[in-house]
Amino acid sequence: MRAPGIIVVLLLLAPACGPRGIKKESVASEDRVKAVILAGQGDRLLKEGKDHLALVKYTEASVLYPYHEVLFNKLAVAYSRLQRYGPARKAVDRSIGLNSQYPKAHNTKGMIQLAQLDNKGAIRSFRKAIDLELRVLDTDLPSDPDESGPRVWMGNYYLNLGYAYMLQDKYPESAEAYRNAIRFAPGILDSERTIKLKYSSPQFRNAEMHYRFSKLFASLGDKRQALRYLDRALSSGFKNPERILDEKEFEALRKDRDFVRLLERYGLNTVPS
Repeated sequence: MRAPGIIVVLLLLAPACGPRGIKKESVASEDRVKAVILAGQGDRLLKEGKDHLALVKYTEASVLYPYHEVLFNKLAVAYSRLQRYGPARKAVDRSIGLNSQYPKAHNTKGMIQLAQLDNKGAIRSFRKAIDLELRVLDTDLPSDPDESGPRVWMGNYYLNLGYAYMLQDKYPESAEAYRNAIRFAPGILDSERTIKLKYSSPQFRNAEMHYRFSKLFASLGDKRQALRYLDRALSSGFKNPERILDEKEFEALRKDRDFVRLLERYGLNTVPS
């Protein structure tokens, strides 16, 4: 029953007009320790898919320790998982206000912007995250002990950037972003979660978006992923053989047996009229 009151306090703490520098004040060591413990509990709940309970833990932690950018970034992630993008944006703006050099917060902000269909803003946020993480790589600083290494984070930032460019039909920029993702984290595209936003997005379930991903992977020379996403596009209702056969990205696949069989399985004529 304590959570609603805590959330009200949080929103009063959060800036209303975007990220600003926030003066930090001292916090009792006992409260800092409690906040870290609560945040760890929130992390476990989030991994278990208990997003509402994780939100309560992160909120309690952020009230105890209102000057830690990591806590507010975690809070923003939890809000985003619940598709509550207004308070998510306030939380991430506070995180950036507390530490404008924190790359994970800029990445979270970009994800929120994508969910709110602000693709241009998302591109700026992802590029900011990349620029800041590059400084970490340049100085060879250790990563947070409870997080993946900076090179893996760079791969994720580039994946997100590539997705944002994809939504704007900027295929060369998107392909370059994905190449960089692979360069920093070579196995990043092998996951079943490839190109899947952490936060739900109606755009991703669209047949057109699956088709765009197929084109992207074809341009990268990744036949397996190209056919995988083309299959998804066709099963979602995309049926335009003329467009498929005219796309320059599929040129190398037009005589490929698996590519032809896939189209034929959906009753599409693979011979241009």
